[in-house]
Amino acid sequence: MIDIARVPAGVTTGGQFATTARSEAAGVTLAPPKLEGAHDPAVVDGTWISDGQVLISQVARVDGAIMVNSRGGHPQAIAANRAVASRLQRAGGTDLEDEVFELAASGAKVTMLLTNKAGVIRAHEGTMYRSPGGNLALINKGSRSGKGMLLYRADQHPDERWHARPLALKRGYGHLETMTDTWRETAATMPATEKPHYDDIPVWDGAGEPPNAISAVFTFTHPGFEGVEGPGSLFFATDVQTDNAGKASIVNGYGVYPSDAGLVSEHGSMYVSDLDAMSGRVSGFEPDKMTFSDAMALGNAANWENDIERAWDAVAAHSGRTA
Repeated sequence: MIDIARVPAGVTTGGQFATTARSEAAGVTLAPPKLEGAHDPAVVDGTWISDGQVLISQVARVDGAIMVNSRGGHPQAIAANRAVASRLQRAGGTDLEDEVFELAASGAKVTMLLTNKAGVIRAHEGTMYRSPGGNLALINKGSRSGKGMLLYRADQHPDERWHARPLALKRGYGHLETMTDTWRETAATMPATEKPHYDDIPVWDGAGEPPNAISAVFTFTHPGFEGVEGPGSLFFATDVQTDNAGKASIVNGYGVYPSDAGLVSEHGSMYVSDLDAMSGRVSGFEPDKMTFSDAMALGNAANWENDIERAWDAVAAHSGRTA
């Protein structure tokens, strides 16, 4: 057994997890999110609404767009949505971004699937626009005033330029259902989440060998370094340590992170307060089906092969999802 130094990572949370301000479309009332605990990003209502847009499960209609309603206060939903968005973004890569710039230069009409740092997902029809300064926007379908959404701001730090990042697109209008299906199908391969809880994770008192089996998995967006975040990060929990009142305060295990965010997968610990603030516990994960060594192997794949997808698929396989 590897001798592991259990030192809390002390990951801090920041403003990226705060409630995102939104301007509501006239006459539209935003219902509070119905997220008492579990959140399955693949659950899609599929109802068409009056202006020809698809209603996605747990959404609000804002400024003529579709969005998943995962406001601040529901970190399990934000974490799950951002993990799915990361998978789509990694699949599209720079080719998709290059296509967006090309279409903006010609003022093309498009249907686009978009995300932002709040975990909001939109399917949006509009006309691409590129300003003389290199900013990109998606002008709302039918808008005569040029109202729309800022996608990219050229004069900001490279890691902050995308205000709404493209995940998929089709040229022309009429593809909202395709964008919804793209989201649903990808989300079905990724973990569903619930509020973090720790009562069923073994307690380690620091004496002897710590547990080897993985009892739970948490997914979150690692705040990263120098503005580069790591959505879809995973923490494989083996055990907890308690405070003087006997309540879980530290979770021990192994973190697997996307290496393209400048993060290194490694063993360690996380504070319960940090997991509560920014993570979701993977729903349906079968305890004791994976070991610490399994998590290390997934971390090596993420570190050396940039293959975080392997970790996502392994978690899906042990939590009733289809990778």
